Amino acid sequence: METIASTPQDWFNYIARGLSSNALIQYVIRLDGEIDYALLSQAVLRSIQVEPVLGCRFQEEELQPVWTPVAFEPESLCWLVETNDIQKEIDCFLSQELDAAQEPPIKLCLIKDNKQNVIVVKLNHAVCDGAGSKYFLRLLANSYTQLCQKEAVVPAENKLPRNTQAFYEALGIQEPQSYFDPKKAELSSSWGFPVEDGETATPVFSHQLLRLGKTDFLRIRQFAKEHQYSINSVLMAAYYLALREVLTPAERANELQFTVDLRSYLPADSQQTICNLSAILNADLPTPNADFSVMVGLVEKAVKTALASDGLVHGTIGGDLAGTFGFQATADFFKADWTNILETGKCTPMISNLGRLDASPTSFGEITISDLYLVSPAFYAPAFMLGVSTYEDVLTVCASYYNPGISHEHIQKLLAIMKNYLATCC
Repeated sequence: METIASTPQDWFNYIARGLSSNALIQYVIRLDGEIDYALLSQAVLRSIQVEPVLGCRFQEEELQPVWTPVAFEPESLCWLVETNDIQKEIDCFLSQELDAAQEPPIKLCLIKDNKQNVIVVKLNHAVCDGAGSKYFLRLLANSYTQLCQKEAVVPAENKLPRNTQAFYEALGIQEPQSYFDPKKAELSSSWGFPVEDGETATPVFSHQLLRLGKTDFLRIRQFAKEHQYSINSVLMAAYYLALREVLTPAERANELQFTVDLRSYLPADSQQTICNLSAILNADLPTPNADFSVMVGLVEKAVKTALASDGLVHGTIGGDLAGTFGFQATADFFKADWTNILETGKCTPMISNLGRLDASPTSFGEITISDLYLVSPAFYAPAFMLGVSTYEDVLTVCASYYNPGISHEHIQKLLAIMKNYLATCC
């Protein structure tokens, strides 16, 4: 097999691991029946046949790293754990690191007790972004189903480039470098999570969830529809107000960062799936308004302004241009920038909403999924991100972080305040 070209977005996420985050996108999948471990292992291998980059390791090179195919043993891709304490094993697997230079960029763990089966999925962010991880879930489930049905034909290998070229072409940008305006690519930062005492202690991965059931979610959706807001604006408003109560910033107004899936600009039939193809934008938000509904409207306006600014295009071009200096120079710049962030304590809080995880029916053969949610990448203070996902009208807000750099109490308070604001929609 040939090597696969890496992209600058791959580099950024690879470099981030162990520096600013764990660079992991993870899922917990609870199932309504018994999963066959041997078939699940084969489904992972079949998924690699369709998306070969999933069977590669990241090979560092000074200028242009590549994804190098490796004949990984099935046991290194998919584990089986039988236990009397499923939650303990879930937490244990979620906390484990994944080094894309030495290990496959995907790893699964099938966890069983005498009552239920759970699959925990771990994806290295260097191989794909959040939207790409949703494609992998669908690919994995489809591969398992095909094996259950004894389908011998493997879907065609995806040979599309994993870079940003199709994005530029969709926008009619023929020469990105000449189109580039560096001022429009800048993301200012006015605040960040404070680093707690004890930062010299060994950081420990932690995560907390805010889960809203179907009744509450449908009420939030109705609230958004009545006011012509997006659900994401509702969540961002609650997040922003909660952050300001927890962090008590000196500024009267701050910004939030949110992610954008650049695939949404491609033709509907595009198959550019398992890759990093996203952008980050700042939504400059005003002084909080006492009326939550009004605040949501202000957030909605700020998000639309950010999307209309062309910033995501220039930010994407800026990332690609950084790649022209080579991997090592990019890594050195990234590390210097993180040192500056640690010194200033300013790293804008982020939110990434992957939306519905059940946009298309997903099952493992005849076995349906009873529960599914995202466990977002964990960041080191002062960086912080919330990950959001929805499955069967159950909304999950995940806060992954490292303690003691970020305190458990801060996260508990943040999620509790968010829940209270969201309750005003119900």
